Amino acid sequence: MKNEGQGIEAARTSLPIRNLSPNVADTVLRSMQLSADDGSFDTLALMIAHLGESIEALQDRHQIDRLIDLKRILESAQSKEKLYGVGCLLNLHCSSVQRKIARGWISKSQIRNAENYTNCVVKDGD
Repeated sequence: MKNEGQGIEAARTSLPIRNLSPNVADTVLRSMQLSADDGSFDTLALMIAHLGESIEALQDRHQIDRLIDLKRILESAQSKEKLYGVGCLLNLHCSSVQRKIARGWISKSQIRNAENYTNCVVKDGD
């Protein structure tokens, strides 16, 4: 992946703000949360980069607060990925991650980083 591990700014392009309905924004936010939960932070970064401004444009305080929380989670995750490698936070036991691995969507280096990080956390108590 060309922008692997480079975050929101690397993913951002000059896309127009999409007109999202509040219901679609909720669905997008749930999808973003799923990416955070399974450790797919490259996907989360892309979703925030391409749809974050559209969610903000709705000016719904609850949705904006959820987006802010997801951005904080992403920032923290990216700090760990700088130390331990891209993909280190992947939840390898999650069924969605298992499907992505089976389809070849997650690189071997990302899997290795996740295994190493898990071993490091268990050993060192990060």
